[in-house]
Amino acid sequence: MLRDEEVRTRFQISLTNRFQPLQGMIEEDEADIKSQWEHYSKMWKDTCEEVVGKKKSQHKEWISADTIQKIEDRKKKKKARNESRTRAGKAKAQEEYTAAEKEVKKGIKKDKKDYIDNLAKEAEEAAGQGNLKDLYMTTKKLAGKFQQTDKPVRDKNGDPITTTDDQMKRWAEHFKELLN
Repeated sequence: MLRDEEVRTRFQISLTNRFQPLQGMIEEDEADIKSQWEHYSKMWKDTCEEVVGKKKSQHKEWISADTIQKIEDRKKKKKARNESRTRAGKAKAQEEYTAAEKEVKKGIKKDKKDYIDNLAKEAEEAAGQGNLKDLYMTTKKLAGKFQQTDKPVRDKNGDPITTTDDQMKRWAEHFKELLN
């Protein structure tokens, strides 16, 4: 994220603004190195979180928003379970977590089934229309061996060709070479 010039500038400004008030305090108060390091480290992390944000996990494309919400609830219940102090509290938190886990698994199972059914419907429609490209792509997705590659066409020197006309000419050359 810091490779982006705008984000980097915002980060630098925010970090500078946080450090300026501390410069006078630290010079006046010669605290031990460990406490200074902890303070600087906290400021650095807070600035990063404020400017760049926390890393968000990527979910599969077929998981619905409702299931993602269930996953977040499950995380909260797991945290509550891990933080509970008494046996009774732990037992109750474990029951809630187990119920949430079942709901998440049930939701994911339903979402995946709906996704596969939808892909199968798309494949049927593509086959009915005679659209072999969409049929092939959908079948590959269903098989789980799908990797859509957007590799550029290259000329004989290995340089990428960007214009459509040049790409078509290169393909024609390629197939003429194969036939000869």
